[in-house]
Amino acid sequence: MKRKECSALRGIAIVSIMLHNYCHWLPFAVPENEFSFDLEKYIHFWNAISWDTIFIQFFSFWGHLGVSVFVLLSGYGLVLKYDNTTINWKSFIVKHYKKLCIPMVLGLIAYYVVLFIINYPNNKNLLTIIPLNRFFAQLTLIINFLPNPHRLVAPGPYWYFGLTMQLYLIYLLLIYKRSIKTITAIALCVLLFSFLLDNNPQLLISTKFNSIGWLFPFIYGIIMGRRTFNLSIYQTYSIVAITFILIPLFAFSYYTWLLIPLLVAIMATLIISIIPTIIINTFDAVGKLSLYIFVLHPITREITIQYGQNVNPHIGITLYLVLTFIIAWGIGRITYFIKHRA
Repeated sequence: MKRKECSALRGIAIVSIMLHNYCHWLPFAVPENEFSFDLEKYIHFWNAISWDTIFIQFFSFWGHLGVSVFVLLSGYGLVLKYDNTTINWKSFIVKHYKKLCIPMVLGLIAYYVVLFIINYPNNKNLLTIIPLNRFFAQLTLIINFLPNPHRLVAPGPYWYFGLTMQLYLIYLLLIYKRSIKTITAIALCVLLFSFLLDNNPQLLISTKFNSIGWLFPFIYGIIMGRRTFNLSIYQTYSIVAITFILIPLFAFSYYTWLLIPLLVAIMATLIISIIPTIIINTFDAVGKLSLYIFVLHPITREITIQYGQNVNPHIGITLYLVLTFIIAWGIGRITYFIKHRA
């Protein structure tokens, strides 16, 4: 994949994640099977679809799969950047921690300021809005390992920072300079472990909040970075069609549901090679702002979600998207100006 294609994939993924993180807060939306598997939710999804809610139901239930694309791109980017270099372990860890920590801290501060302003008439105690123990756990990126992480991480999407740091360390410790056979063996061990969990909800949530639950798309990204695949246009369209059919079918069983992130990663890398240039250029522009959008969107959701829940969900989503993109674009321009002035 070329740089622009990677950026476009990042743009598609962040829009999907944004919409998911808004839509699943709407009162009539079907909750997703992201961190655990519940067949009743999936059946509910199909029963709840109607012409006026299909957009919201789709992104509420499926939008989280944009995470698979980000994980794929993490593996792919690490291979291209580090596979043919000598890594200094200490500088690698410090560099990537700072890369995650700085935007996360700025986002947390902004998030808690907004929460304080929204809740001020009813709650003037800042410490009840900002639990310091959780803030510390999030700052050190250990919050994903704690019991019931889905109830601790705030804002919710920031669980991804801890996951990303884990993936960096896995690349450094287990994948860097290792053969494809070794990496494949790791993937098979993870698959066996996932099967043995046998849909235990508590264990599965902890697994999905951490790297072991996302190793399939990550390893696929590693393989994509190390191997060249020359597919004909017929083969590309055929595989895209097959994955498009398999994903909803695989969602009916816990054991096949485990493979959906991998199927999404495969489909993403193929779709980006056949979609029109104008779409790639559009999502490339969004992809360049993806870090700012990711940090910002839980904050703009807090500002706009009441309108979406109580007045009009579609107008609420529009306000949310427009506000997020405008602020992200502004921050991007300021950052660009500062870098080039320096």
